[in-house]
Amino acid sequence: MSSRPVRAVAFVVILLFASMSPLAFHARAHQSILLSTDTTHLILMDGDSGNVTLNIENNASAIETFNISVDVTGLSSVWEILPSEATVENVFPTWSENTTIIVRLDAGAVPSDSGSFEIIVTEPDQNISSSITIYVSVAPSYQSSLNLSPMGGALKSMDSGTNTTFTIDVENRGSVEDTLLLDVEYEPDLAAWWATYTNGSGNNSGNNSGNNSDNNSGNNSGNNSGNNSDNNSGNSTGNTSDTLTVNNTLMFGNSYTSFNSLDTLLEKIGVVNADAVTAGGKKLSAHWSEVNTSGHASNTTLRDPNIDWDYVVLQDQSQVPGFPRTNSDWLASMNGAVGLSGAIEDEGSESVLLMTWGRRNGDATNPVLYNNFTAMQDRLESGYIDYRDNMTAAGSTVWIAPVGLAFALIHDGVEAAGTNATLPGNTFYDLYNADGSHPSLAGSYLAACVLYATMTGDSPVGSNDTVSLNNTLKLELQQAAASTVFNESSHLSYPGNPQSLHPVCLCNPQKDWVEGFQLVGMFNGSMMNLQICPQAPHSLPVCMFRSQVTPLPTFMDSDCSVLRQAVMSRLQL
Repeated sequence: MSSRPVRAVAFVVILLFASMSPLAFHARAHQSILLSTDTTHLILMDGDSGNVTLNIENNASAIETFNISVDVTGLSSVWEILPSEATVENVFPTWSENTTIIVRLDAGAVPSDSGSFEIIVTEPDQNISSSITIYVSVAPSYQSSLNLSPMGGALKSMDSGTNTTFTIDVENRGSVEDTLLLDVEYEPDLAAWWATYTNGSGNNSGNNSGNNSDNNSGNNSGNNSGNNSDNNSGNSTGNTSDTLTVNNTLMFGNSYTSFNSLDTLLEKIGVVNADAVTAGGKKLSAHWSEVNTSGHASNTTLRDPNIDWDYVVLQDQSQVPGFPRTNSDWLASMNGAVGLSGAIEDEGSESVLLMTWGRRNGDATNPVLYNNFTAMQDRLESGYIDYRDNMTAAGSTVWIAPVGLAFALIHDGVEAAGTNATLPGNTFYDLYNADGSHPSLAGSYLAACVLYATMTGDSPVGSNDTVSLNNTLKLELQQAAASTVFNESSHLSYPGNPQSLHPVCLCNPQKDWVEGFQLVGMFNGSMMNLQICPQAPHSLPVCMFRSQVTPLPTFMDSDCSVLRQAVMSRLQL
């Protein structure tokens, strides 16, 4: 048999092994000096630093001293490689010593600056040495920025049916060539709309608006607002939903909750009583373990017979929710959240997940997952939604307080104004403590405002609390919280908010109830909610009238005529 086919097969096998080892480990070793490292491949974001731990084993028969040096030939100058010590002394035979090699990467480095260097360990008396190769890579960063100043700002008014061309500047602030997908979203500023709305129609006097039915007269006076039916009174002027009074709130979290005493801030804004159980870095899995332990303080606090908790707020460790769903920490937190929500349900309370915020510059310890704020915030949001879905699948009532989305709203507003949000001198930057992770007082205040709006359905705008912040800043944070909950998060549901219902009919009635409004039927699973809402191309009604009727299949007709007739009859129109 010819040896040529054998050589061909052997060559293919060698190629396969080479393809499976793109970063082959290289070492030149003298038998008396054995080297190993904790990693042979270090990946850093530009501007970051890292360490390589080098282990030197003396395989000779005498006590030795070793000199440490590095060879950076061919490595880009953006890397700085520094042995923490030039000499490791008095290493006994068969013993080993560790030393650290410091690796620093300049800001502005790009993936093409990746390379390798050698660590060389020499025994000077015999002039023998060993070396080991370390590969270093620049992690790609993906970050885009939009400058809306050429179009005159982020908000532009357009008349219906018109076309307008806008010019914007798009900047790639990442370290690699990238494709940026642009999308235009629209959300009417409903909070501002209601703040300036005046209803000039109706048969009411004084400060009263609305219509009463079921033999009640429609001419009321005084300071009542809303529309009544079935002898029930409403309170919906300037608000998107029925507001709820929150008497008792319990919080399970960590330092993100304890910084600036978030529970105390909630009390200052309007929650009657708020308590917190926190510990630095604590995960939901650890909270569940303690709640599930008889006699533990967390167990007795949740199950205190003297307190009926309206809501129990759950806040996870700041990185875990965005981890891959197969990660053991993520699975443990998810299971902890499910366990906690079950225990909370047993106490007649409801769970609120406090969606935390991305770190100001992303997370250097997880550069691939969290290379900037936006990437980290997107993953955290997805993680908390998955927590909620698993908790509700287990039969619990769970809400999400989108604090991280309020951070993102401010971040995006700063960026849209043409400012780098990660540099000092803007509201987003000032939401953080000096570490770029924990909240400043402003960040905690924003979190409290979002929690308040989530739990009560009431806007925090105009709060006369005594929190020690500049009034202008407080108003900005209050407005950001209200906009996040009421305008910018239609994919989330909130207690008592009609956006948690499911629209089944949307039509313009033949008779205008109020100019610019439309009739909406919302089905919540057992009753049909009939609502008169401002016309807008969205499914988040902000309604000034509600009436419940038993749903009928005929309500699903295409032109809503039956539904319209039912409402006209209900309103005596």
